Amino acid sequence: MNIEYIGGPWPRGHWPRRLFTVFLALGIMAGAVRAQFYWDTSGSTAGAGGSTPSGTWSTSAANWSSSSAGTAATAAWSGSSNDAVFAAGTDATGAYTVTVSGSVSVNDITFAEGTVTIAGSTLTLARPSSSDNPTITVSAESATISAVLGSTFALTKAGSGALVLSGNNTFSGSMTVSQGVLNLQHNSALGTTAGSTTVSSGAAVELQGVSGGTAIVIGNEALSLSGTGVSGGGALRSVAGSNSWAGAITLAANASIVAELDSLTLSGNLNGSSSGRVLTFGGGGNTTVSGAIGGNVGNLVKTGSGTLALTATNSYTGTTTINAGTVSINSDRSLGAVPGSVISNEVVLDGGALAATANLTLSGNRGITIGAGGGALDVATGATLTYPGVLDGSGSLTKTGGGILSLTGGAANTLSGPTQVANGTLSLGKTASLDALASAQISVGDGTGAAGSAVLALAANNQIPNAALVTVASDGNFNVGAFTDTINQVGGLGLITIASGGTLTVGGTNGSSSFGGTLTGLGTLEKAGSGTLTFTQSFSLAGTLTLSGGTVALSNVDLTVGTLRITGNSILDFGAGASSLTATNLIIDPGVILTVANWTHLQDFFRVTTSFTQSGGPAAAREVSGVAPQNQIVFSGYSSDDTQWYSAANGNQLAPFPAPEPPVYGLGMAGLAAGLVAWRRRSGRGAG
Repeated sequence: MNIEYIGGPWPRGHWPRRLFTVFLALGIMAGAVRAQFYWDTSGSTAGAGGSTPSGTWSTSAANWSSSSAGTAATAAWSGSSNDAVFAAGTDATGAYTVTVSGSVSVNDITFAEGTVTIAGSTLTLARPSSSDNPTITVSAESATISAVLGSTFALTKAGSGALVLSGNNTFSGSMTVSQGVLNLQHNSALGTTAGSTTVSSGAAVELQGVSGGTAIVIGNEALSLSGTGVSGGGALRSVAGSNSWAGAITLAANASIVAELDSLTLSGNLNGSSSGRVLTFGGGGNTTVSGAIGGNVGNLVKTGSGTLALTATNSYTGTTTINAGTVSINSDRSLGAVPGSVISNEVVLDGGALAATANLTLSGNRGITIGAGGGALDVATGATLTYPGVLDGSGSLTKTGGGILSLTGGAANTLSGPTQVANGTLSLGKTASLDALASAQISVGDGTGAAGSAVLALAANNQIPNAALVTVASDGNFNVGAFTDTINQVGGLGLITIASGGTLTVGGTNGSSSFGGTLTGLGTLEKAGSGTLTFTQSFSLAGTLTLSGGTVALSNVDLTVGTLRITGNSILDFGAGASSLTATNLIIDPGVILTVANWTHLQDFFRVTTSFTQSGGPAAAREVSGVAPQNQIVFSGYSSDDTQWYSAANGNQLAPFPAPEPPVYGLGMAGLAAGLVAWRRRSGRGAG
């Protein structure tokens, strides 16, 4: 470059000023020319020196070429005004290490090919110009800088590749990730906390510790996030280890945070740069947000199989949607600001779970919707989650956790999908006659837990639809308590508990069902409707079995009840096997007929141990033989006039059966006395 003065000699006394002007021009021009040098360990031979051209980066090692092809003679690194490119030619495609030695300063760094690690001493990033800050571009798949990065200027990570910072860096400027991934593997990878970090849309910052080992702990570094990261992997992503970020996080746009593995803790406050920002948490790891989520965050979305723990008093104003994994809360305000009026879908479960870790009551204005993907409400053992709002939607709801979920309030739930109590207790306490469950399919237990570990408990009358099927698995307990309710069908192998004053009516819409579990308590089980209720397991109910319609079928079982009451024409079917029904008391309403079907003499037994009373009338006399009062017990295949009462010899039981005896029965005894002995023997085998 030549600078020529035309116009005669400089005026006397002005040459210093003129010379200064020239020198200033030279300096500006020199600063504007950005020289690029290419890593090259092969001298003037084309290329960088093979696929893995490791070497030393210093002011004395001749490993830099001014030719992008690597054909110019190489020289040592010459100063801070130059840019470094890895590497010359196209041959350096492998993994290699460049070791910084001594004092090295550079403007921009570009990793164009291969997998390069910059190790060694401090690498200082200088400012190319007053309007341009240092940029590290990774066009290759990845590059690592384990050397100490020092700078006082703002830095930019560009390029679609990943830049790994694993050194104890000292730079104090801000960091902008405009493209690709910035992977942090040291607590001081971002230098001092005087700066801040900005992640542009489509880019990501990653924390990568070691599972079960070293954690990455970022201090009070402010973080600005936009977008969902590279390929939707999260704008902030915790790759491995129990990592944390303590600085405040601002959503410059809708953004996602992902804990891919292990755990991530965010202790700084989170907010949007303006209102309505959508914040998404994802990944298979667990994330704890102990900082408050502010009011400029609108909707919160949970994806991925991990757990998101919200432990602060939050103010976000939108909905909470759980599409996968779990959101755990310790207070109502964990879910943000309380709505001023009912919002039907303020919390949406569509493949995920909402978990309560402490005793709490959710606002009734937070409507909970169960989407097609289903959802779970989990309550920790020892805790109670009370929900007075409305459950709606069409998906399946599962109650999990060993604690109590209490559904209360003055508005009926409209959730139409199946409901399952997998563990703990689901307590139904809506205002009487308002359905706490609208589902026609209710399951108590799943057969995998300890007996009674899953409980469906009534806390008010009429909480379940009359058309519902309630299946009680072997680990389930349908606890009716002292309340009343009607269902259509009952099934399963578990326990039904009915306390004194309580009544469970089965057959509400004339359905038929088979129950292989047990009943206990002093309350009443009523069989209603025209369908059939079949018992396939023996049990003893101290309370009352009421037959108001349809059929009760016994399938090779022995049932004992405190009182058998017949309030409507009904059928008692003894089936194909040997069965018995023993009642302490028998009460039959006037004009009502009990038909006994499939009776086999000396195999099936129907006994009353204390009294037979016609409702509103006197007790039946204990006769050795005689016609049953008003012929209200009829044996199928026999005339009602042939129905007889016989009393055992000890006077402690009454047994109705058809008389005269059919031939097969007559052959079994020489006379009445022999028949009574047979009854006693049957009783003595433990059937009643």
